[in-house]
Parts: sequence; structure tokens; C-alpha cells
Amino acid sequence: MARTTIKGIVSKTWTTRSGFGDVYKMSILSNGVEYICTIPEAVLEASPCNPGTGRVANLRGATVEITGTLQGRVLIRPRGRVVALTPEMFQAYAKEAYRAAIFNEAWEAEQTRPL
Repeated sequence: MARTTIKGIVSKTWTTRSGFGDVYKMSILSNGVEYICTIPEAVLEASPCNPGTGRVANLRGATVEITGTLQGRVLIRPRGRVVALTPEMFQAYAKEAYRAAIFNEAWEAEQTRPL
């Protein structure tokens, strides 16, 4: 089967349980059609982490580009990336990056401190 690329806006995200653990899913609205797929790792990591809701819920509203094998309206074995964040997501991501930098700096200082 041929691989298809879809570019659209994430309209819903949810978590389902399987025998192997949690599975993160999303629906993408593209040209009036809703597609469903598992959230690729690259897309999940590009989303800012909100302490109250986590990364999955924060993806809503982001523009993504996903490539996968299309079966009906489901993309199988998806790969993708975030094309654009909403302004709120960008601000949250900037805060997360700032906190990570402070944490890493403190950790490095702790590691180089003599015993």
C-alpha cells in the first residue's frame, strides 16, 4: 500500500489502554475530513508539557503533517512532525525550555562540586 501525507489541525487527543500500556491517539482535521492515528513520538515530544494536563492534551490546535498508510480514515504506522504551534503552545514550550535550562545548569553545578 502507498503511504499518504496529510497536513491538518489536531482536533482531539485521547489515551487508550492496551496490553502493552497506554496508547496516545489523535484526530486530524484536513479539508473537512477527520483522520485518526497514533501520535508519533516526534509529534508528542514537540508539544509542551503542561503539569496539569501533560503533553497529549496540549496538542489540540497544532498543525501537523503525518505520513502513513491510509486505511479508510485511519493512518497506520504514522510518522510526522509539528508544522505550527498555537501562540499559547509556543509560550508554554518557551517556559518549559527555560525551566529545563535552569535545571540542567543546577545539575551540572552539583556534579562538578567537590565532595
